[in-house]
Amino acid sequence: MQTIKTTNQELLDLLRGLQETKEVKGSRFALVAARNLKIISKDLEYIDKMAFPSQEFQEISVKAQKFIEAEDSQALEKLEKEHKEIIQARKDQLEQVSKELQKEVEVQLHTISEDNLPEEISTEQVIKLMLIIK
Repeated sequence: MQTIKTTNQELLDLLRGLQETKEVKGSRFALVAARNLKIISKDLEYIDKMAFPSQEFQEISVKAQKFIEAEDSQALEKLEKEHKEIIQARKDQLEQVSKELQKEVEVQLHTISEDNLPEEISTEQVIKLMLIIK
């Protein structure tokens, strides 16, 4: 394992990159990927919970979507005015999540050498995994 200095956003990007390689064959690679998925998921769990919208906002969002689909801008505007506090709270929540994603962190991750990368891994996948390739 190696200590890696990065941001929560880069960890999230790495997590997504690892998830995209679940079908790539190679036992050493799979082991490193699985271990890192577990570590990163645990480290970012609090941000995932922080980003979850309130029940009230979810209900407003469903109504808003119906107005958007019906192209009823007046009803949408009215809905937004009636629930401006809840909508603002959601905007504030997302701003806080964004700030949290920009924070620098140190995390212990398993690395993989270039020699142990599977043959069938794509360039796009490798780019997403550069944090853990040594």
